[in-house]
Amino acid sequence: MFSGLRWKLSGVMLCTMMIAGCGNASPEPKNDDVYVMMKEEDLYIKYPEKDAEKVASDISDVSFGYIDGKGLVYTDDEDNLYLYKNGEQEKVAANVSSEFGPFGYGISQDTSTFAYLSDEDELYAFFDGGEKIKVASDVYYYTISPDGERIFYVNDEDDLFSFTSDEQKDKIASDVDGYVTSDDGSMVAIYTSEDDLYIRDMNEEDKTKVLTDEELFYPYINVDNNGDMVYLLEYDFEKGELYFKASGEEDGKRIASDVASYDKQGDTLHYVDVDGKLYKRKVNEEKSEKLAEGVLEYFVAGDRVYYIDEDDNLFSVNNSKKEKIGVDISGEDGDYEASIIGEDITYLTKDNELFVNKKKISDNVVSYVSHVDRVVYKTMDDALYAVSVNKLDKKEKFEDPDSYSSIFYGNQLVYNSTLSAEDIAGVWEISDEYGKGFIEITQDEELDEYLDFTFYDSYELDEEYGIEITDATSKTITLEDGLLFTKVSDKEWRMSDIDDEDDYVSLIKSTDEKLSDFIEENESSYEEDEYDSYYDEYDSYYDEEESY
Repeated sequence: MFSGLRWKLSGVMLCTMMIAGCGNASPEPKNDDVYVMMKEEDLYIKYPEKDAEKVASDISDVSFGYIDGKGLVYTDDEDNLYLYKNGEQEKVAANVSSEFGPFGYGISQDTSTFAYLSDEDELYAFFDGGEKIKVASDVYYYTISPDGERIFYVNDEDDLFSFTSDEQKDKIASDVDGYVTSDDGSMVAIYTSEDDLYIRDMNEEDKTKVLTDEELFYPYINVDNNGDMVYLLEYDFEKGELYFKASGEEDGKRIASDVASYDKQGDTLHYVDVDGKLYKRKVNEEKSEKLAEGVLEYFVAGDRVYYIDEDDNLFSVNNSKKEKIGVDISGEDGDYEASIIGEDITYLTKDNELFVNKKKISDNVVSYVSHVDRVVYKTMDDALYAVSVNKLDKKEKFEDPDSYSSIFYGNQLVYNSTLSAEDIAGVWEISDEYGKGFIEITQDEELDEYLDFTFYDSYELDEEYGIEITDATSKTITLEDGLLFTKVSDKEWRMSDIDDEDDYVSLIKSTDEKLSDFIEENESSYEEDEYDSYYDEYDSYYDEEESY
């Protein structure tokens, strides 16, 4: 049995960072329509209808987040924490922990409460703009209730506590492996290292045991403000038994078997089984309604459900009425380029067409993000546009996006000019005074930022695998052995030593066909070299044996 708390730690911190604790729903979303940009290690911000403002230098591109209504929060290279808003910069704290990545801070969903961990595992908080309060020492991790009134934290002895805005501390449980809170933080479900499940009404003094010695996938526990619970039992990371337990009832009732995933909004459950059948059910009803078959991914938006089938078609179901929305949705099984925006859906097709519902927004789209009420997208010619779902015909263009190495909207990366393994992958022709050859560069099958090389010339081929990319900019890629690749254009690169960029070999974009022809011409040399290599290894082995 895994330790749920430690397994889920990174996910919990993501919920805590920037947009706060993991409840079942969020307060009314807001969108300040703010872009955050990086120019190598310089941090910029752009407010609506204003020029970009430089915020700071020497910043990591994963050490900041913009919180709508609050401002830009970031940590510098010395672990100082800052808040920047409308040209004003405030140092919030020093020695902020970077144990969980660059973020050692959290903000409640209503932005009223701000908390952070020091590098000595001390938890501090600012409630509703008040003075800094020390919450606790030896804190392992924490979350903030969406309304900002309560902080839950686990110490290094796996004890779970609650700390309120009026500085009331309450020990909830020991030997905690994981926990989930309701939207308002009034209810908390606790899963222990003994495989026991409890629920605690924070208005009461005692917790109630729900299950004993049951293996749970605790991130799939849902608890409502009234104490109703939904959970998966016997989950094997593919399927489980779906249960609902009403508040005050001693036992839960089984809703369905072989459930792969579920979603709960209000008193309505949607779930998909391992056979790809999508169902809907009220928690107080006895039967489920089958909505669709062959479902690979689904999205719940109010009363409407969107799903993608095995043929990559997108459908909408509302009050049992099914409608085909789109075809050839881009992506792979369970990971499609589609997202909910309000009660609408945005998606990208395999032909790089971007849609909101049935309305085509643009052709030649490389990537996009959606945030609250806007869609921001990048096209193949490296242009960046934004459109409101309320005004789909009015596009706004971001001027000179290529002057930045990366651009974020709604804390999602939407534009990146930093080069990656994908940019240099392909077949390249090289030539120098010694002759002509080819380099085939491929992205490593297991690691995205690693490259595999095969070098071909008239005499031999040479293969090198798993070469790590140690640095990248908008113009260069540096490998772990000090080899530097500089981009001249989409069809030309320069390969040199990082210490001598002027001594380079040009790489010209080529094709698989030309490489195949070259290999065929020199195949006999490669075969001979293969035998030579074998005998070299044979001789080396016996040389080593004789040395003993």
